[in-house]
Amino acid sequence: MVNIDEDQDLGVVQFLRGWGGASPLVLADITHAGWLPGAFFEDVAGPGGGDSILGGTFTFVWTAFPGVVAFREIYMNDKFDWKIDGHFDIETVILHEVGHGLSLGHFGKIFRTKKNNKLHFSPQAIMNPIYSSVQHELMGTDNASFCSIWASWPNN
Repeated sequence: MVNIDEDQDLGVVQFLRGWGGASPLVLADITHAGWLPGAFFEDVAGPGGGDSILGGTFTFVWTAFPGVVAFREIYMNDKFDWKIDGHFDIETVILHEVGHGLSLGHFGKIFRTKKNNKLHFSPQAIMNPIYSSVQHELMGTDNASFCSIWASWPNN
């Protein structure tokens, strides 16, 4: 058993990038590694990352077993004005990032109506690549995607 202080910072990505973290210690398959400033997202994603990325999930794979996930870390951008049931809704974004933690990628098409400049999604899903509105429940496509990935677990 590993003893961890409750305030110990465990994020491997932030440790490797020089953003804190006590060590590259990994304690879980999926870790919510914390809230970091927009500058962290600029550092990992390039210019504009701190202003446009709400959260991010980082996947580490085993070098000896290419494609086999070792662990994942979820980080949130503290630059945004987070709300519950508002813009930006923390529950919606966390649900989306946990989807990545459970192996889902982005899906769906996004298009804009020229007449009113409104964005549309086909299909509407938690795993759409951009934030659109408060969503606290998985949509049909989200459920189907989880089922297709995890239906044969632990044999996949």
